Amino acid sequence: MVTYNVYRNSEKVASGLTEKTYTDTELEPNTSYSYQVSAENEVGESELSESIVATTLPVSVTGLSISPQTSTAEAGTAGSRQLTVTIEPENATNKNVTYNITPSATGLSVSDTGRIEWTEDTPANVYVTEVKTEDGGHTATHSLTLTEPEPEESEN
Repeated sequence: MVTYNVYRNSEKVASGLTEKTYTDTELEPNTSYSYQVSAENEVGESELSESIVATTLPVSVTGLSISPQTSTAEAGTAGSRQLTVTIEPENATNKNVTYNITPSATGLSVSDTGRIEWTEDTPANVYVTEVKTEDGGHTATHSLTLTEPEPEESEN
C-alpha cells in the first residue's frame, strides 16, 4: 500500500495519507508556504517532489468601531480627546486607518493615532472625525461639540 507525506517549509506536517488531497490548517493569513510531497511503501520513502508555493489569503476587515462616539467641551479653552478604534476581526491583516476631521478650523487637528486637539482659538461648532479602514472601506465617526463659553457674571 502506498501512502503519502506532506512537507510544509521542509517540515513534515502529515504522513500516512491515503488520499491524494490534503487540507492544511493552522496557517497564518497572507503568508507564503512551500510544499513538497513524498510517497511511501514497504520499501521506504521516495525523494521529495519539486516544491510548490501557496499563499494564504489576507483576513479582511469586517467591522470598525470608535470610542467615544461623542465628546463635548467648551470653546475658548484648549483641550484634547483620544479616540480608540477597534477593528474586527481581531486577526484582520490590514488594521491601518486614516482620520479626517471636518469642518476644518483654526487650531483643530487629529493625529494619525486618533488624538483630537484644539486650541483656545478653535470656534464653537460640531466637528466630525471620520475614521476609515484601508481594507474594506469601513467607517466610523466621532462628534466633538465645542459649546459657546458661559458668559461670566459681572459683579455690580
